[in-house]
Amino acid sequence: MLIWIAFSVVPLWAQQEMGLVFLPHLVQSATQANPAIFTDARINYALPNAYAGYQNSSFNLGSLLVEKDGQKQLDLEAALGKMRPSGNTARLSVAANTFALSFRFLKKFQASFFSNTHLDAQFVYPKGLPELLWRGNGAFIGQEAEVGPKINVLGYTEYGVGLAAKMFDNVSVGLNFKYINGFLAVQTVKSQASVLTDEEYYQLSLKSDMILYTAGLTDVFDENEDDILRYQYKSFIFRTNNIGFAVDLGIHAYLTDKLEVQAAAQDLGNINWKEHVLEQHSEGEYQYAGQAIRPLGDEGKDFDLGVLRDSLSELFEPVSKRKAFVTNLPNRYYVATKYSLSPKLSVGASLHSEFYQYKTNWALAAHLQKQVKGFLYAGLIAGYHSQTAAFIGANATLQLGPLQLFAISDNLITLIDPYKGRGTNLRAGLNLVLGKKKEVKPAVVLPEVPLGEEELKEVQKNF
Repeated sequence: MLIWIAFSVVPLWAQQEMGLVFLPHLVQSATQANPAIFTDARINYALPNAYAGYQNSSFNLGSLLVEKDGQKQLDLEAALGKMRPSGNTARLSVAANTFALSFRFLKKFQASFFSNTHLDAQFVYPKGLPELLWRGNGAFIGQEAEVGPKINVLGYTEYGVGLAAKMFDNVSVGLNFKYINGFLAVQTVKSQASVLTDEEYYQLSLKSDMILYTAGLTDVFDENEDDILRYQYKSFIFRTNNIGFAVDLGIHAYLTDKLEVQAAAQDLGNINWKEHVLEQHSEGEYQYAGQAIRPLGDEGKDFDLGVLRDSLSELFEPVSKRKAFVTNLPNRYYVATKYSLSPKLSVGASLHSEFYQYKTNWALAAHLQKQVKGFLYAGLIAGYHSQTAAFIGANATLQLGPLQLFAISDNLITLIDPYKGRGTNLRAGLNLVLGKKKEVKPAVVLPEVPLGEEELKEVQKNF
C-alpha cells in the first residue's frame, strides 16, 4: 500500500528553487539562498510564508490522464512510453517559514535569525512497477521484471542564526548555522524486488530483499497498528530527540561597478535519528502457481490486489528491530552572475546543483530583473532543469510602505496548467522592512546664460 500510495500521488511531486538568489530586497534571499547577501533594508522581518513544489522526471499529468466520454481517466500507456527502465523520480517539497529577522550593525555586519519547517518526499521507481500495475504480469511472460521502489521522506524543523560580513568594500561572506529537530523519516537502504512469470505454466516467482529505516512512524507492516505517527504529543514537529546540525556558506563580490558574482552551499549537515526508529528488513522468495494478475482493472477504474494478498503477505514479512540511523540533508550549490544595465534593470545567469540520496540534479537559468518606480519589483527566469526540462518563471514584489507582498515561481506554465510540464514551485508571503535605502535624485543644474548689457546693469542696480 505504501508503494501504491506513493505512486498514485506522482502528479503532486519539487523543483529546486532558483528565482530567489537575485532578490536582495527579500530577507529570504539571505536566510534561505545565500547568507552573504546584504538585504536592501537595514531591518527585515518575515511574517509566516510558505513554499511548495514538485517535479517528475518522466512525464506530465497530461500523459497520465486522458479524456474519454467527457471525463478524465487513468491511462498509463503514454506515460509508460516516456519512462526510463530505472531511476524514474518523483518528488514533493513543502516548507513553512515560521519567521525570519535580519538587521545590520556596525555598517559592515548583518545578523539574521530564522526558523523553517521542511517536508521532502522522494519516490524512485523502475518502469517495471507501473507497467506491472497497468499491463499485468502477462506482459512479462518468460522475463523477470524489477519492481522495487525507493521511498525517502525527510521532515524536520530548523532553527538558524546567520552572520554576514563585508571583508572588503566589494566582497562579503556569510554563514548560517542551523540546529535541526527531525520528526519524520523514511530511508530506503536496499530495494530489490522482482516478479518472474513462467512462460509455460504461468508460475509466478516473487523475490524481495528490502531494507527500510523509519523514524516517527509506527510499524507500517503491522496490521494491528491503527495509527501512522508514533508521537503522542502535539509539539513533536518542534521538539524530539532526533537532533542534527547544518551550515550554509556563501560569498558575494562586485567585480566591477556593474558586474556581480555570488556562490553558496546550502544544508551541509545531517540528522541523527534516535527516537521511534525502526529497521525493517524483508527478504524472501515465493512461488504462486498458474495465476495471471493485473492489479489495475480495465481503464484503471479498479484496483484489486486480492489475487496476491496471501502471497504478498508471505513475501513482504519484514523483520523489525529498533536501530538508530543517520540521514544527510539535500546538499545544494549554486554560482551566479549579475550585470546591471542600469540602476533599476539587471540581467544574470545561474548554475544550480543538488546532491541527495546519491543522485545529482542540476539546472541552468537566465534572469531579468526590473524595479518599477520604487514600489514594484518584477522579474523573469528561464532555463533548463535536468528533471523537469525547460521552464519559464517569474517573480513580483509589491512594496507598500514597510510592507512587502511577494510571489515567486520558477515554472509558470505548469503552475497555470498542471497538465503541462513536469514540475513547478511557488513561494509567497508578506515581509516587513525598515530603513530601506531612499532613492537619491540627481540634482538639476541650470545652464549658465551670459547676461546682456541691460540685464547686467539691472543686476548691479539691485545689488
